[in-house]
Amino acid sequence: MGDIGGTATSPQITATHLSAPLPVSQGGTGSATQNFVDLTSVQTLTNKVITQRAVVLTVSSNTYTPNSSSADLVRISSPTANFTIVNDAGSPLDGQKLLMRILSGATPYTPTWSSGYKSSGVATLPTTLVASKTVTCGFVYDSTSVAWILMAVDATGY
Repeated sequence: MGDIGGTATSPQITATHLSAPLPVSQGGTGSATQNFVDLTSVQTLTNKVITQRAVVLTVSSNTYTPNSSSADLVRISSPTANFTIVNDAGSPLDGQKLLMRILSGATPYTPTWSSGYKSSGVATLPTTLVASKTVTCGFVYDSTSVAWILMAVDATGY
């Protein structure tokens, strides 16, 4: 094989350690003392905040379609007629959580829930809203039931 542009065909690396921290711009942490979170090992994180992925759903033909692949918090704001919350467009994982806030306008319209949402033994899917109040529903995904199970609801609203 020929040499292209004067570069070696089989470069060899002889260094066994870094003499200084590897900068972030070169794939390092930039620190000689700070640990980093990797993608494969089990690690405990302390004093960290996980920012929820929030989305405001817009109505389409009086239906709302949550997507758990892009949102952990779904807001439905001031529906203008009775409406349906259709099955999740995402690919939820077993045990994944979804928080849904429904802000009713001056007229409390009626939500209908598709089969991908189920009441639990402690919380019932709300079928009526309260005028000018926010109803909050907390779901956990159950892959055996292939459904979001309602674990908590503030049906009175705030």
